[in-house]
Amino acid sequence: MEHIHALLKAAHRSAAEHVDVFSTTARRLKIEVLNGAVEAVDELTETSTALRIIKDNKLGFTAVIGPVSEADIPALVQKAMESLFASTADEFLSLPDAFADLKNLPDLKLADLTMGAVPLSQKIDRAMAIEKAA
Repeated sequence: MEHIHALLKAAHRSAAEHVDVFSTTARRLKIEVLNGAVEAVDELTETSTALRIIKDNKLGFTAVIGPVSEADIPALVQKAMESLFASTADEFLSLPDAFADLKNLPDLKLADLTMGAVPLSQKIDRAMAIEKAA
């Protein structure tokens, strides 16, 4: 989360009129079972961050897959600023007000937060049961 705040501050210092940062982290667990035996267990955590800026009614954008360090921030802001030159000015371009109507946003339930609490051994047992049933 620290990189989000640092990226916001750096983008605002670059004279951007509007700034939007989107960051996501996803965890994936892959269990491979063959003939009743576990062949592989792979866990992957993926992070991505995107930066949108508006300056002079033009949209600038950059994104990175992987962790963002403090040293990466100036280059990300610079890339977003450079992309402004490829953008056409649009007098109606704006970003939504971040806190306009938070209490009326729908809960899309895009993540199953309970899966993190399930022990690995139980996940392996489920994978083995699926393989046996197939």
